[in-house]
Amino acid sequence: IYPLTLKGREAQQRAVTEAIDIAESMADDGLKKYAESGVFVFSDKIITDKDAERIIRRLSMTKIERLFQEKEDKAVAKVKREAQKEKKQSAIKFLKAGDSVEKVSECMGLTLKEVQALAAKV
Repeated sequence: IYPLTLKGREAQQRAVTEAIDIAESMADDGLKKYAESGVFVFSDKIITDKDAERIIRRLSMTKIERLFQEKEDKAVAKVKREAQKEKKQSAIKFLKAGDSVEKVSECMGLTLKEVQALAAKV
């Protein structure tokens, strides 16, 4: 019921997402399903369609399906980290070539703050 104790739809939705993440990290499958069901029921009025879908999908998965999903999620996260690392390496090359922080930010899809931090290292 934690999400319902907060004021404002955005804060409540962030809390729902956090509660789902906590539930998904539980080792005991029974407790995990119980917690996910609880989040779903208690937050019915404020939950986003995306989070509702996520909970329903998790509740309907078998243990094997959940294991595969977790492995896939880890693999996707690894690919994203590697892609971000490559973006930053390319950004450094552009900065060394004399391109502006703003141009590198725009072209590489990095925030201005990220590129400025990289520029400080160059």
